[in-house]
Amino acid sequence: MFILLFLILGGAGLLLYGIDIMKDSLEWISQGRGQRLLEVSGKNRFMSIMSGIVVTAVNQKSSATTIMVVGLVNTGMISLVQATGVIMGANIGTTITAQLLAFRLEYLAPCIVGISVVFWKCAKSKRDESLAEIFIGFGIMFIGMIFMEMGMGPLTRLVEIRDFLYSYSQPDNIQYLILILVGFLITALVHSSSMLTGVMIAMSAQGMLPLKMAVPLIMGINVGKCLTALWASRDASRTARRAAIIHLLFNLTGTIVVVLFFQNIMVNLLLLSSDNLPRQIANAHTLFN
Repeated sequence: MFILLFLILGGAGLLLYGIDIMKDSLEWISQGRGQRLLEVSGKNRFMSIMSGIVVTAVNQKSSATTIMVVGLVNTGMISLVQATGVIMGANIGTTITAQLLAFRLEYLAPCIVGISVVFWKCAKSKRDESLAEIFIGFGIMFIGMIFMEMGMGPLTRLVEIRDFLYSYSQPDNIQYLILILVGFLITALVHSSSMLTGVMIAMSAQGMLPLKMAVPLIMGINVGKCLTALWASRDASRTARRAAIIHLLFNLTGTIVVVLFFQNIMVNLLLLSSDNLPRQIANAHTLFN
């Protein structure tokens, strides 16, 4: 049992490390262009949303983009309306990592890392090194998925695990709210919605996470990730705090709307989107946002 736990924890650590390597390399290559893009994106709301998607695709964290937005609002460089559009885009951009992980490239990952390391060692410039590091981080993410799945696979044979999964596979209203709360609390502790979504995709690949159980967890994760920006805005101006609160209200309102009106519709749309459960979970993350 301890070996399985170490495999899961080690895999989750590699997944988070791979995401961070990609983020740092993408940010170095962009060299501050993300902040400049946010600053000039106020021409219309569509541009604000698109800039939020692009910047979050680079830094891999919507909370990081929201913190950046809070800082820009605090200094008066962008308006609250413009910030709202960026926050909407950031929520969409953060789902790109889950879509990548759903491609199931685990067994190509060692090859990706090996070839990328060769290019990294032969790089003649810092830019070439950073480009290679993007693919190194990409491969390490999938290696982390391999270890997590190796640890989770034997757990599905435990009677206690099977009974628990069966009891939540068709959650009633109370269980649905419990799952949202669990997603919220775990994200508040871990501060990485991308990593948690990756863990969910690995669990689903091993039959440990039914779709109807995953959807409320994803909603809780999306609400929980707002706490980082709220904490960062505590000493900022009143308008900047409003930007952070808008991030929370956006995801919280979306959760309430889905819970009250669209639970079954959302599941049906996800079932139509793909017959592959890991992809359905990635699509759930995107569709909700």
